[in-house]
This record gives sequence, structure tokens and C-alpha cells, in this order.
Amino acid sequence: MFAKARRMRDGSWIVGYPVICQKNHYIIPKDAEEVTLIPIRKDTICRYTGKDLPDGQNVYENDIIEIADADGTKIRGIVRFGTYHSEFDTKETGHVGFFVDWETNKYWRKDLGYWIDSERVLYVGNTADSDF
Repeated sequence: MFAKARRMRDGSWIVGYPVICQKNHYIIPKDAEEVTLIPIRKDTICRYTGKDLPDGQNVYENDIIEIADADGTKIRGIVRFGTYHSEFDTKETGHVGFFVDWETNKYWRKDLGYWIDSERVLYVGNTADSDF
């Protein structure tokens, strides 16, 4: 699993492969030539979705994105992983995967793949560093 997390030392983001060793959480940096365990905060581990924004930025779980609707109103959402249900689905229909949990527009589609290629999508931050 590829992810990002905050370092224990200074709180900065680091990208790599999370591991647990003797009940402690670490990350092996993405470009490490040797196995190097960097201590991380467990509560900030965010899995990579496999998707990138049009500008090339990776999108991770708990990232906050923003998009303008048809009248220009900006709406924010949090990228999440799990079971989700869109309002236009039947009650029996459920989906599992990465989705966008929209702040105010509960009628928009939730599937991340639908939104991610839009030039209107902007990265705002992450729940680990926001009051969202």
C-alpha cells in the first residue's frame, strides 16, 4: 500500500509504504535506496487512491478537494474509502471504494473516478491539517 503520513519528528508529510513494527507505525520513504523506517503518526496515514489531479498531484484518502458547481459556488468534499451510496442509487445498491463525501451537495455523484479528471477540481488540503 502506498500512502502519505505525518512524521512524528516535525509533523511534515512523507510519502511511502507504511509498516508496523513492535506496535509502532513507520513509513519506508518512496525513493529510499535502503530500508529506512521513519516514525509516523498513525492517525495521519492516508492511502493513495491511484488517481491524480489533472496537474499531476496524487490524491490520497482524507484529502479535501473543491469544485465549482454550475453557478460558480465552490463545494468541498473529503476523499474517503469505504462503502458509499449515491442519492440516485436504489437503497439496495451499494459501492465500495474511494469516494467524495461532499460537504453540502448530497445529491452529487460520490464516485471519485467521475470527478478526478475535471479541470475544475482543486486540492485544498487534508483533514489532518485542516479545520474542514
